[in-house]
Amino acid sequence: MKQIMNNIKLDRKQQIIFTVIFLNLAIMFVYGPVHHYEFVNYDDNIYVIDNINVCRGLTWENVWWALTATEAGFWHPLTWISLMGDHELYLMNAGGYHGTNVILHAISATLLFFVFYRMTGALWLSGCVAALFAVHPLHVEPVAWIAARKDVLSTLFWMLTMWAYMVYAQRPGVWRYLLVFLFYGLGLMSKPMVVTLPAVLLLMDYWPLRRFEVIPTYRLIVEKTPLILLSLPVIWLTFAAEKNIGALGSLAAFPWGVRLPNALVSYVLYLWKTVYPIGLSVYYPHAGQWPLWATLSAVGLLASVTIFAICWRKRYPYLIVGWLWYLTVLLPVIGLVQIGSHSMADRYTYIPLIGIFVMLVWGVAAVWKSSRYKIPIQAGLSFLLIIVFVVISSFQLNHWRNGVVLARHTLDVIGKNSGTFNNLGNALARRGQTDDAILQYKEALQLKPDYPDALNNLGNALVQKGNITGAVSQYTEALRLDPGNVKVHFNIAVAFAILKRDQNAVSHYREVLIIKPDFVEAWNNLAIIYANQGDLNNAILHFRKALQINPHYKAAQDNLALALQQQRDSGH
Repeated sequence: MKQIMNNIKLDRKQQIIFTVIFLNLAIMFVYGPVHHYEFVNYDDNIYVIDNINVCRGLTWENVWWALTATEAGFWHPLTWISLMGDHELYLMNAGGYHGTNVILHAISATLLFFVFYRMTGALWLSGCVAALFAVHPLHVEPVAWIAARKDVLSTLFWMLTMWAYMVYAQRPGVWRYLLVFLFYGLGLMSKPMVVTLPAVLLLMDYWPLRRFEVIPTYRLIVEKTPLILLSLPVIWLTFAAEKNIGALGSLAAFPWGVRLPNALVSYVLYLWKTVYPIGLSVYYPHAGQWPLWATLSAVGLLASVTIFAICWRKRYPYLIVGWLWYLTVLLPVIGLVQIGSHSMADRYTYIPLIGIFVMLVWGVAAVWKSSRYKIPIQAGLSFLLIIVFVVISSFQLNHWRNGVVLARHTLDVIGKNSGTFNNLGNALARRGQTDDAILQYKEALQLKPDYPDALNNLGNALVQKGNITGAVSQYTEALRLDPGNVKVHFNIAVAFAILKRDQNAVSHYREVLIIKPDFVEAWNNLAIIYANQGDLNNAILHFRKALQINPHYKAAQDNLALALQQQRDSGH
C-alpha cells in the first residue's frame, strides 16, 4: 500500500511538472518572436525612448524620481524602476524589454496554476485556467507592448498576493498577513488597477477557501481593511496624475448618459471578444451614445448571468466567484471614470478574464461530471481550445512587430481615425520616411483640423524637410488651439532660432520654462542664444541651470565649458 501511495505521489509530481512545462512552452511558442520586435510609438516613447530618467538607468537619483513621478498619468515607481533595470541590461535593444514582459507573464501564469491547484486540489482544471490566461489573444497586448509593463508587473504581484493570502488563510498569523500586505503594496506601486484585489480575496474566502463557513463575514471584511486603506492614497494620486496630463475625461465631454451605457456594453463586448478574439485593436474609439437597444440588451445579459450565478451559488460556488471577479476587477477601467478617448482596451482584460476562465473550466467539468468519457472529453476540448488560442495569438502578436505595422492594422480594424493616422505618421517619421509621415499627418488633419498634436508633428516633419517657414505656420496654429502646449512652444522656439529670429525664440523658450521649469533642453538652447548674442554671463547661468536639473546632460556640459573658455579669453 505504501508503495502504491508513493507511486501516486510521484505521478502527481510528474503531472505538476508536465503542466508547468506545457504552460511555459505554450508561452514561448506564442511570444518567442518578440525578441526581434521594435519599440512602438504608442507610449513606448514616454516610457522608454524619450524618457531621460529611464534611459540613464538605475541610479539613486532616478530611483528617487521614480518614487515621486506621476508622468504618464500614473504613480507606479516599480514600473519605472523595472524599465531602468532593463536599460542597464539592454540599452535601447527593444527585444530585451519585450523579453522581460514575457518572463513576467510566464511567472504569473505559473503562479496562477499553483495558487488554484493549492486551493482546490484540481490539478488539470487549475492548469486549464492558467493555460487560457497564458495564451488568450486578448492578453497579447499587455505582454507584447513594452509600455504595458505596468500590467504584467502588477499582475505578478497580484499572483504573489493571492499566494501569500492563501498561505495566511490556511495558517493565520501576523507575519503571514504582513507578507500579503507587502505584495499588495508592491502591486499598487506597479499599477493602481490592483486596488480591486481585496475584493477578490474576499471572493476567495467564499470559494475555494470557504472561510465564510467558519468565520463571521464582518471579520473577513475587517481583515481586508488595512489593504483598502493602503490603496486610498494610490487612488488619489492616480486621479491627480491623470488630471494633470489632461487624460481625465470631463462630465461635459462624457456625461453619465454616455459613460454608463458604454460601461454596460463594454462588459458584454469583452465577453464576446473572449469567445471570438478576432479583429483586435490597440485602440477602440469611443462610440459616444450607444443605441438604447444595445444598452438594454447588455443589461439583460449581465442581469441574467448574475441571477443565474446567485441562484446556483451553493451548488456551483465558482460561478458567482468567477462572475463577480470579472465584474469587480474590470470596474475601475470600464469607463465610469473616463480615461483618454477610447471606449475599451484589450489589456484591461488581463486579470478580469481569470474569473471567466474559472467559470468556463469548472463549469464544463461539472457538465460532464457523470459521463464515463469525462476525462477524454475535457482533455480534448481543453487542448483544442488552447491550440486555437495559440494560433490566433500568434497572428495577433505579429501586428506588434513595429509601430508602422501596428498602426496600419489598427486602421484596418477601426477604419479611418485621426489619432491612428497621427501615430502612423510618428512611426514613419522615426524610420526616416518623412514624406510618408507628412501624408499621414495631413490625413489626420483632414479628419480633425483642430488637432494640435498632428499640427505639431507635421511642423516637425516640415523642419526635417527644410521648410522652416511652413513649420512655424503649423506650430502657430497648434498654439492657437492649445496655448499651453509645452512641446509646441519648444519646437517653434527651435524653428525661430533656425530662422535667426532670436527674440521670438527667446520668448517661446521662456514660455516653456514657465510651464515646465525642469525642461533641460530649453535651458540649454536659451543659453546658446545668449552666448551667440555675446551675453556670456547669462549663457553660463542658463547652462548651469540645465546641469543642475540633469548633471549628465552632455550638450550642456560641453557648451558650459566653451562659454567659460570664451569668458576667460575675453578677460571677464
